[in-house]
Amino acid sequence: MEEAQCLEDKVAGLLPGFKKVSCLLATVPDPSGAILPPREEPSSSLQVAQGWVVGTLDLNLGLRLPGENLCGQYPSKGLRIESRRAYLSNVCVAPAARRLGVAYRLMQSAKDLAQSWGVEHLYVHVVKNNDPARLLYLKSGYELEQEEKANVARSLGRPARLLLHLDIS
Repeated sequence: MEEAQCLEDKVAGLLPGFKKVSCLLATVPDPSGAILPPREEPSSSLQVAQGWVVGTLDLNLGLRLPGENLCGQYPSKGLRIESRRAYLSNVCVAPAARRLGVAYRLMQSAKDLAQSWGVEHLYVHVVKNNDPARLLYLKSGYELEQEEKANVARSLGRPARLLLHLDIS
């Protein structure tokens, strides 16, 4: 129950650093139907009222993600800077639904939502050697803004990441 409460507080903007958060879901009406390839059952899918969840993505409004040291630079000046920058996080697609455009469509929906919020700059963190994800973001128009230093990543016990940027103004 703790995680559910934490998620509710995060989405409601009650946790420090989370100005506004929206969790986008990609669903299919029936995972055993023709929408997904028959190669495997989506074991990690979740049934909801309108179908089965096969992908998720969080859109986080603000200057930085809480606890994050790799942060975007744009916009750097002007009014309401914190309302003009947002981050994508927790981009996840069920294995059976990968390579079908689910993540791409989620990112397009996030971009549309961000623009409706007045966001001008979108950011996403990606592990440096995660080629499929990195290529997806580059295909979607993101460009490299920063690279996490190897010694910083090592000290945090994780692989080095890249910070990618998309100007949506």
